[in-house]
Amino acid sequence: DPQIYINQCVWWLALSVWRTDRPDTSTMMLDERWKNALAITAIVLAGLFVVLQALKAWARHVYKSWLEDPATPLDVDAFVDTDTNPPNHLKVVFMHSSATGGRKPEEGTVELSSFESPHVEGLRVTQRLDAR
Repeated sequence: DPQIYINQCVWWLALSVWRTDRPDTSTMMLDERWKNALAITAIVLAGLFVVLQALKAWARHVYKSWLEDPATPLDVDAFVDTDTNPPNHLKVVFMHSSATGGRKPEEGTVELSSFESPHVEGLRVTQRLDAR
């Protein structure tokens, strides 16, 4: 799992930079600038990891609230076996939000009109009655 590998790398880097039993630095290959760069990199990676975990928790909450709301047309779990293939909540929330833009479905029917296409001969095009 790549997430476990990233976690192990971040913790190893953070612990190796901030350990208290440091040997004599005059014999080490890395000078102080490299140590600072590694420390900053470890802190940035740890910060990104925390932000990613917060986003995942938020996406899980939003996803579950959408599933409980009957006005939201989201039923991904009906097509996928969630035991063997759990949903990526962050991906589902991002894709659903970008596709719907936060719009709610309209109640009732939409009246359509049909007309001849101005671009293709013999093709009929439909659109909302009030859009024409």
